[in-house]
Amino acid sequence: MCKQGSRWIALLFAMLLVVPGQIQAVGLGRVTASCSVTTTAVAFGSYIGQAVSSTGTVRVTCSAPVAGVQVKFDAGLNSTGSFSARKLKSLSGQTLRYNLYTDVAHTKIWGDGTTGTYTQQGQILTIYGQLAGGQVTIPGTYNDTVLVTIIW
Repeated sequence: MCKQGSRWIALLFAMLLVVPGQIQAVGLGRVTASCSVTTTAVAFGSYIGQAVSSTGTVRVTCSAPVAGVQVKFDAGLNSTGSFSARKLKSLSGQTLRYNLYTDVAHTKIWGDGTTGTYTQQGQILTIYGQLAGGQVTIPGTYNDTVLVTIIW
């Protein structure tokens, strides 16, 4: 009788070891994450006709660990749809050409991955902005709004 009782305990112990592992596997398959984006604006400061460079940041924060977060930019509110012609606009309608890049050398336009643009992967990224030199304009405040999209 003692042998049968010890077999039962051994069988019950083995079942307890297996069942929690199966429950964890199901739970891990259902983990979801929500992510949000915060940005630090690219602020060019004063413009006197020479090219001006500045940086900003994109920070992606997720509720659970995620890998391979892709960050895309649209062409901007003042653009005609072209990434190579992003524009800052004043209240009077004057514009200044600028662009946003994935690299400090200003060679890879940050866009949506189409028409020669690039996207970035990561959760804390630097935006490299450059305001084109040689533009004639009137004094004022110029701005643009760029939509940031994240995919994970």
